[in-house]
Amino acid sequence: MRFACLSSVKHSSAKSRLDTLQRRGLHINFKPVRNTAWIWFLGCAVWIVDGVVNLRLRALPHAQLAFMVAMVFFVAGLFYRNQKT
Repeated sequence: MRFACLSSVKHSSAKSRLDTLQRRGLHINFKPVRNTAWIWFLGCAVWIVDGVVNLRLRALPHAQLAFMVAMVFFVAGLFYRNQKT
């Protein structure tokens, strides 16, 4: 029953909710997002190490998957590094 009640609620945009809060006297100071692209590059390095270890253990399918995931992490790091705040 609770889910049916929530689905009928009309959602407003985030800007209108912020305006409503400001009119009520609640001022929210938003800080810019810090650069966290290094987390993606760290994940890429970990997956590369995992791939190298699995190459040495002759687990080729796992090594191939690890290198593919490392490429995804690298591209994500490039994407987040180039974002403007």
